[in-house]
Amino acid sequence: MRNRHDVIISDLQEMLNNPETNPERLANVLDILQSFGEIRIAIEFKCAACCKTVSNGRFIIPVTIGDEVLIILFPGGFEELCLKEACSGKIVRKEIEFIVIPYEMISSFEFYEVSCYAPIDCKGAK
Repeated sequence: MRNRHDVIISDLQEMLNNPETNPERLANVLDILQSFGEIRIAIEFKCAACCKTVSNGRFIIPVTIGDEVLIILFPGGFEELCLKEACSGKIVRKEIEFIVIPYEMISSFEFYEVSCYAPIDCKGAK
């Protein structure tokens, strides 16, 4: 299992460092990662002057529209994603149903096991 993880992480790093990434290859790597079991996904990205992190993702789908690759992240079951925005010294947390992020705006992907992570509760947090 360790070798499989190493190969996938190596492929993912190569794709993130290569602006010419083949979206189909990205989809294959993400499908394999999602088959590991109770894996959740967090994505950090920039939007204008804000740094944003969306967590508690379960399903990730790359979609190509023309020359642009979009990443769509969904939660599992009846859960919601947790979006944390850091803008102008303020932190805002929101619960959202799904998110679409342009691939070139993503600065990092995080894959974690549910048992090893206690997500920040977005409910009521402003």
